[in-house]
Amino acid sequence: MIPGLIGVVINSPDRIDLLAGFVGRWWRAGLPAHTEIFPALNGSAGCLASHLAVLESHPGPLLVLEDDAVRTAAFTWDVHPLPGWDVCWLGFHAYIARDPHALAASMRGLPTPRPN
Repeated sequence: MIPGLIGVVINSPDRIDLLAGFVGRWWRAGLPAHTEIFPALNGSAGCLASHLAVLESHPGPLLVLEDDAVRTAAFTWDVHPLPGWDVCWLGFHAYIARDPHALAASMRGLPTPRPN
């Protein structure tokens, strides 16, 4: 697992069933020691707004999972991103952001400074 990785699960407060299913699917995979639940934002743009809020409120590296993320039996945390990586997509509803604030700025269409 990437050192210092923080996990966030985006879950709608009125969908405890999805959170329970998530825990059942991911518990044995060994989530990061610091994993928290983020209450999903509602509305037509709630999904994007939730991801932006999570990215803008956490330092990196950050694992972001939606409550309906599914892992395969072959899933492993043996992830080794290439030097200079920004985002490691683990699947449709899961990714790791090295610099969450820069990713959020990029998603908003704002310029993001690149390290030399």
